[in-house]
Amino acid sequence: MRLMLRMSRNKGFPMRGCQCVFPNESEQEWVTVQGTEPGTALRVYLQAGPGGYVRLQQLAHDPGLGWYVQKSMVLEREVLESLLPQLRRGLCLMPKQQKQPDPVPFMRLVPRDAEPATRTG
Repeated sequence: MRLMLRMSRNKGFPMRGCQCVFPNESEQEWVTVQGTEPGTALRVYLQAGPGGYVRLQQLAHDPGLGWYVQKSMVLEREVLESLLPQLRRGLCLMPKQQKQPDPVPFMRLVPRDAEPATRTG
């Protein structure tokens, strides 16, 4: 069986009809964000310039395999431009939860029931 793949004018960027996502040689890794679950992350690549795009990769970690890509998605500039205001609006509807600081028992210098000390003189 032979697989044919049509590429666009931007080397490495697949045509809209192709479900494959191939990295371009000039892509830059923009940021990698740790996931909410252990062993997960989201990596963002940027192809700058005319015809640029953002490529998102959902990563997972396996002790035997290491880090690997589970899903990959390309967002062209027009899609990204339409999506960003909606993401900002959604973020406003999800207020940050106040996280309680974790107690660090080995850092305690005085017992819990100790009276506050006052300085005299």
